[in-house]
Amino acid sequence: MVMLKICYFNGFAGSPNPLGEKVSLLKDFGEVFPVDTEGAYSVSAYQKAFHETLEKNDIRLSDPLVFFGTSLGGFWARTLGYAYSVPWIALNPSISPSEELLQFTGKNTVFDTGQRFTWTKQECFVYLPIENSVKDYLEIPGLIIVAKDDDVLTTKGLAEASKKCAFVQVETGGHRLLNTRDYQSFIKEFLDNLLI
Repeated sequence: MVMLKICYFNGFAGSPNPLGEKVSLLKDFGEVFPVDTEGAYSVSAYQKAFHETLEKNDIRLSDPLVFFGTSLGGFWARTLGYAYSVPWIALNPSISPSEELLQFTGKNTVFDTGQRFTWTKQECFVYLPIENSVKDYLEIPGLIIVAKDDDVLTTKGLAEASKKCAFVQVETGGHRLLNTRDYQSFIKEFLDNLLI
């Protein structure tokens, strides 16, 4: 059996947690490669970390590959999935980080590490051209999973963003969707269909 490679993009104020719920879930389906932005969440930080992850782990875009992410990481999984024709899975994805991240300008703390960082309006606005470049009309397999009780992002724009992909809404999970058992069957079905 071919081993699936999964590039995992953490969300805003998140970090790759090798013992976390989502990484544990993904390990059931393939080898997980965290895209570590080292506590930075700018466009350039994600792009640099993505290319370094591919290079360091000898991952080729032609490999059996999936991009996976939550929130801002979901934005990157979806955006890079369309850019490189790679299937993607996005949990409670950010659709418009240039607007959605404005609420976090100022001092912030990374959830898992306690590292402090400052976020600026300018860093938000750099996302705008990236948002506008996403080509949803492409037939790239994608899956969006959202929680009804997400208290950070709204579902505004998700209906439009999910026209060409699978869309699942679960009752609970909050923004971080740590309740992986509630949606693991949807991920399994999506990945099984890719490998047929």
